[in-house]
Amino acid sequence: MSATRAYDSGEAALGPRSRNVIVCVVIALAVPARGLDYAWWVTARFAAQDLILESLPIKEIDPSWVAASLLRDAKLPPEAGVAGDRLADHGATFELLVDPDGHGHEDKLVVGVYRAQSGEEGTFLLVLSRSARGWRRRALFTHPWEVGFSALIRKGKQIFWVPCLYCDSSCELIWAKPQLRLECTSCCEGS
Repeated sequence: MSATRAYDSGEAALGPRSRNVIVCVVIALAVPARGLDYAWWVTARFAAQDLILESLPIKEIDPSWVAASLLRDAKLPPEAGVAGDRLADHGATFELLVDPDGHGHEDKLVVGVYRAQSGEEGTFLLVLSRSARGWRRRALFTHPWEVGFSALIRKGKQIFWVPCLYCDSSCELIWAKPQLRLECTSCCEGS
């Protein structure tokens, strides 16, 4: 049975129950027969340390943030370069340029990690649109939890924000007006 939830661009994408399900699914799928050798995306952690992302001060992205960083290939552990475990092997990336509205201007989607004034940490999906002065925030989705891995996968016109490369849990970005939203699905939630 599959469960689906929708989130507007101002809400957190995944709640505590979803996180537990995702962790269980990720761990179960990442443990090979030879022992407890977790996939790199399960154990990778990233530090939120920047004050500017894509020329935007982080306070313009979220006023509660004290630091944030985009996930980049250069920040990945060596295991991420092994055939079969590379982002490209799964059609995944940390950044996408798309024109879903057909207005002739590409929006930029990026994923990363953040740290808030409260001490909360987590991952985010940021949608940026071009303005006269550069990029501006169009939508922000957060997942307050660990400062770990997340990526984007494009399947035709669909775009998914995923917490791992082998799990059945994902959030599809829906280009609805006036607000973008996520529809999150888990193979296991609600079962």
